Amino acid sequence: MGGLAGCGAFDSSPPPACPRAAIVDEAKAAPYYRAGKGRDITDIAFEVGILSLSGICEYDESDGRTRLGSVLTIGIAAKRGPASAGESVEVPYFVAVIDPTGHILAKEVFRPRLVFEESGIQAQLIEEVEQIIPIGPLFAGVDYQILVGLQLDRDQLTDNLKRKRR
Repeated sequence: MGGLAGCGAFDSSPPPACPRAAIVDEAKAAPYYRAGKGRDITDIAFEVGILSLSGICEYDESDGRTRLGSVLTIGIAAKRGPASAGESVEVPYFVAVIDPTGHILAKEVFRPRLVFEESGIQAQLIEEVEQIIPIGPLFAGVDYQILVGLQLDRDQLTDNLKRKRR
């Protein structure tokens, strides 16, 4: 009989290791500018960021193949900027599963909408995302990575890389 072994299970043996989950530093936060060419501080409509990431996992070997189910809890926040004109902002972010050889097994983009209270300047949201990872016969969950980050456009990524070098 196959069973589930979870990270933090209630038995005396240590649980199998979960994949390493991390927020991509270059895609952790970004300003969203109003439409147009302006790109100074007065043109920022919203500043968004991923604040937190945690997860749990369970192994399933019930049919002779090893699969790992991972549930991530992702904290996302947005702050209105000087150019804010809306009551909400869509914050696209990605979750990618990386195999032990460094290849992307899967990547999905999610697009939650953060809604601001009537006169609020900040909004937060907690997202839960479940991933099912087929584990190769020579590997364990700890050999895989789950990466999370904002789905940035080319300009946002370039700006973040410039800021990081400073």
